[in-house]
Amino acid sequence: MKIDLFPNTVLLIFRFIAVNFIAVIFFQYSGLIYLFAVNITVLLFVLLKFRLRTIEITDNTVTTCQKNYLGASQKVTYDNNDIIFIYRKTTVWTKYHQRSIFSNNSLLGDVLTVCDKNGALFELRPDENGVTDGKILNTASYLKQIGIKQQFEKFGENDVILD
Repeated sequence: MKIDLFPNTVLLIFRFIAVNFIAVIFFQYSGLIYLFAVNITVLLFVLLKFRLRTIEITDNTVTTCQKNYLGASQKVTYDNNDIIFIYRKTTVWTKYHQRSIFSNNSLLGDVLTVCDKNGALFELRPDENGVTDGKILNTASYLKQIGIKQQFEKFGENDVILD
């Protein structure tokens, strides 16, 4: 099973515009040299930061591929014996943009977290990087089918038990 994730360029553009707006407010027009330095720093950070783009799950391994905007990539392969996954329902603000994060009636969405002994390898959330609820459910079912252990104890009643 191969999962391709797509970068959220709208969020990238929004962050870049927000940094420029804040810099103009703080430095006014006399500090344009600082604005130029901040723009270069933000662009370098965004271009060089590695983001998860591809997840490939086979019967024996899970391979993650991270890429940056310049095209450099890093692949890491994990043995299935060392991996567990957590499938739960939790508040997903990005899925329901019209709701406040402080709302009492926030809706729940499916979240899949795949971990090894060192920590989380990746997390799939709906409406982030082109992932849907159906893709998350299919991935969790496939992980269960190939024998990766599902952990239940962490989140109590929010855990979803797969049959």
